[in-house]
Amino acid sequence: MLNLGIALGARNPAQWWPDGALYAADFGENRYMAGGAPITASDAFTLTRASGKRAADGRGKWLAFGANQPARTDLGVLLEPAAENGLPNTALDGAALSTTNMLDGLPTGWSRNKIDGTGFSARIVALDTWLGLPALTVRLWGNSTVGDAQIVFASIASLMAVAGDTILESLFVQRIAGSSNNISPRLRLTEQDAGGIYLNKQLYFFTPQAGATRESHSFTVANAAAARATMVLEFSCSGAFDLTLRIAAPQMVKTGWTNPTSPIIASGSTGSRAADAMVLNLPETACDVTLTFADGGTVVMEGVSGATALDPAQFGAVPLRRAVAAPL
Repeated sequence: MLNLGIALGARNPAQWWPDGALYAADFGENRYMAGGAPITASDAFTLTRASGKRAADGRGKWLAFGANQPARTDLGVLLEPAAENGLPNTALDGAALSTTNMLDGLPTGWSRNKIDGTGFSARIVALDTWLGLPALTVRLWGNSTVGDAQIVFASIASLMAVAGDTILESLFVQRIAGSSNNISPRLRLTEQDAGGIYLNKQLYFFTPQAGATRESHSFTVANAAAARATMVLEFSCSGAFDLTLRIAAPQMVKTGWTNPTSPIIASGSTGSRAADAMVLNLPETACDVTLTFADGGTVVMEGVSGATALDPAQFGAVPLRRAVAAPL
């Protein structure tokens, strides 16, 4: 009777792929199928990438992955083209807690403008890891009407850029204490000529939230003489203020995407991320493949078979959740 009870209670794992599918890859759950039977990840696809990278999980934490390792989390696998962060020190090398009200202790290569320690005071009050990223917390306070106090993320404009280039800036930010009363933060793109002379600025205003956000904006370089660009966190004041922000992973990347790419943590020079090259090992008979992304969007690849390469430039920094091949 005992053996009979076990037999009656046992069952095969539920089929997770659609009926009739020839091939399926569920990257979020790390499970794969071909010909109606489970297969290993290495049989389902290949991936190469000459550098490490990061990808976010469902909790918003950015996990690190080594070269040639799929950047796979519970959201799926993140596939991206090559990119360069135009800021040379987002690892916060050289940062220290401030000892004055003039925002000393900034990371090597960073600088500040119009933070004088009287009308506009600021201090780095914490250095930590936040969302899996190097972060610093800065308190800003005073009574001022300055219109362009700045934290400059690079002492020189290190990203080569000319008129017409699109540059996507992004910054992780959280309001730790205080409020935005009388102080308005914004992302700034500063355009310079080949000799480093200021030409133009563009601004994107945002309101810091109590929860973590990633503020981002795409700028198009406008000045015909522009040769370089850099990124600034700028503040405009209109009276007494007191605001504490945690910030991490400032980034500026040349891209036509509107979603920011994975954080590139640079140390000592501009950082780069190599392209992801993924190949799905599909059946040899022609089939239609539906790609489903973490945001619910889909793309259909029609009449493909065998080793099929994916183009990460089409994915817009959204993780690929599933790939399912159905017969024509």
